[in-house]
Amino acid sequence: LPYESVMSLVIGNIGLNVQNTTLRYDNLFDFDAQGRPISVDLRKVANSLKEKNFIGVDAHVDLFTLFRRLNKGLLTINYGVKAQADAAYNDGLFKLLGYGNAAFVGEGNPARVNMNLNATLFQELAVGYQWNVGDRLSLGGRAKLMFGVGNVNTQRLDVNLFTDPDSYALRLVEDIAVRSSMPRVVTLEDGVIGGNGGFGMGDLFRNPGFGVDFGAEYRFDDHFSAVAAVRDLGFFRWSGNNIEMNGHVHDAGQFYDDGDFLFNGMDVDQLQLIVSDESYRERFLDTLKHYFKVDFEPGDRYTTFLNTDLLLRGSYD
Repeated sequence: LPYESVMSLVIGNIGLNVQNTTLRYDNLFDFDAQGRPISVDLRKVANSLKEKNFIGVDAHVDLFTLFRRLNKGLLTINYGVKAQADAAYNDGLFKLLGYGNAAFVGEGNPARVNMNLNATLFQELAVGYQWNVGDRLSLGGRAKLMFGVGNVNTQRLDVNLFTDPDSYALRLVEDIAVRSSMPRVVTLEDGVIGGNGGFGMGDLFRNPGFGVDFGAEYRFDDHFSAVAAVRDLGFFRWSGNNIEMNGHVHDAGQFYDDGDFLFNGMDVDQLQLIVSDESYRERFLDTLKHYFKVDFEPGDRYTTFLNTDLLLRGSYD
């Protein structure tokens, strides 16, 4: 920097980072002779995925930034708003959609769908220092005081669909547990998610967290350098308006079987009523929703961790 100190207020640096291990554009579509996408190929997507896949998104907006030069380094103070969301998922849903349940017949061959999700919105106040150790080595670090605004975190999201090899009856087994912390109390009424209670400034500071960044850069000569760094190593302690959401099959009638949803067909009369009688069809669809009702309960305090990045990089100027 050409100045001893620099300060920016209101909107400073805006950043967006997307990480993806397996999903690729050329595996999502079928293309025509000119290379234009013409249709989504779910089997192609399913075959390109691995048993474990990951996608993550980080976004931030800096609202205050101060740089100050010292004798052998640079002091930084930064305040901003950040959002992180990361999901780990298997290939089961895409295989089920692409190949149908006929590819998953038998007791030991279910269509398995599972996902782990952690999404966080938070404020961050960071104090950092970059120290120039001689002409070749630079060391840096930041300590970050954070306050979580909201979080959604899955403890379990597992769904298995079994197909009987003889009758082709479908058995759905689900185990879903999600916890959240929001500025307002989350409710669910008639299938619609809403919120109760007011929102005050104190709600912005009730979920504390702490994190660090640190790294080093070494210049071997005027052209070649190497960097090693760890970013966003930290945690949150969530204690505001915590809710636990648990999903399992409820006993709502003929398709309930010992904690599972079992569809082994319908008789002709019932099928005709669904097709021809609008009132019966609405009652039938409303009953189906009750099989998969989600229970909302006040939750205990819990801890989540930031999406930590490890950076190793070499560059040649």
